Amino acid sequence: MVTFILPHSLRVRESNYLFNRYSQHPDADNQGVYLVLWFGKDEKVANRKNVKFETPEQLKLAIETKIAPELSNLIDVFVLDLSRN
Repeated sequence: MVTFILPHSLRVRESNYLFNRYSQHPDADNQGVYLVLWFGKDEKVANRKNVKFETPEQLKLAIETKIAPELSNLIDVFVLDLSRN
């Protein structure tokens, strides 16, 4: 099961919600994937410009630190780099 999320909205409460909603599917085997799209540090997304993260790796690490510890082994974070480098 793949879930699209906005990185700035991921908090512990939301990670628990998403896990309970999507990873409980019988075919998910309690495993979830967060797929985040990286457009580059200078691109506006939803009319906002990111100034916190310089690389997709920094974004991935920031998201992983916000996932509840009890869910960290059950959720894989993948940041797809769509920047024009």
